[in-house]
Amino acid sequence: MSRREQVVIAPGPWAQRFWAMLGLPMRIDIHTPSGDIARDQPMWTYWNLQEGEITVDPLMFDTADGGAPPVIHLDTDAPSLHGRRRLIRRAVGDLLQARPPRRPGGASPLTVDGDVELDPYPSTTNVDDSFPDMWCAALSHAMSRFEGCRKLYKQARSGASARFA
Repeated sequence: MSRREQVVIAPGPWAQRFWAMLGLPMRIDIHTPSGDIARDQPMWTYWNLQEGEITVDPLMFDTADGGAPPVIHLDTDAPSLHGRRRLIRRAVGDLLQARPPRRPGGASPLTVDGDVELDPYPSTTNVDDSFPDMWCAALSHAMSRFEGCRKLYKQARSGASARFA
């Protein structure tokens, strides 16, 4: 058996399982930039990835040669408006992810207390009440072709879970 100084894996939300297999601690002390120490914090936190869908013209995003459109990712704290009336302060996440006519996307994960059942891989509809307005405002902020897209939103069973250290 060979010994390694470092192990690199990318297991997604299953990271905690591999961490445990390596015998590493499930609780840690976190040292902040100001010098404070938050003691005995959980090493891992699950987030519920809020997602929904809008229905659009299937040709709206195809590339010039008919290829699949790219994933559009936006991280911003720039204010945007919902319906030109209400200010939405935060929009973060993958705005659009798949081919039309249904365009799933998501943003602003919710922290989940405790563990999440990963097998089978979870698909969730848990979203904050403000999510549809925030996501549609972020779409409008990123691309003007999405102005007024809130009426095209539908709740879809497409969310997922993620594990963060």
